[in-house]
Amino acid sequence: MDLEERPDKSGVASPQKAQRTPSPRKTPRTPRSVSEQVSKYELCSGKMGL
Repeated sequence: MDLEERPDKSGVASPQKAQRTPSPRKTPRTPRSVSEQVSKYELCSGKMGL
């Protein structure tokens, strides 16, 4: 976590690495977070619809 916080605080590496870093690291985390968000959204939308 420290490695991710250091480039963010740098500022210069934040904008450039911000787009390149999340791409490869979020790729594996995207399916899990998306699946969890989708399931929650579906449950919320289902309950709201009812």
